[in-house]
Amino acid sequence: MEYILIVTWFLLDQAPTSYQVRFGSSIACAQARTELQNEEKRFKAEAQPEIVDNMEVPGPPAPRLSALCVPVN
Repeated sequence: MEYILIVTWFLLDQAPTSYQVRFGSSIACAQARTELQNEEKRFKAEAQPEIVDNMEVPGPPAPRLSALCVPVN
């Protein structure tokens, strides 16, 4: 059975970015979804505030991810 990974990235003050990718198995789709989730975590880590001259400076807002594997008949 084939699966489609439906991906949408949400960024502050920007239109969402969406795309779809076909996979030949649920395992391959789930692995790709996990890689995207790890990318989202990396973005969140980079968006953490910095301390500059004893003041907290906020980082840029991190994008949010929606990723779903859907079976195709």
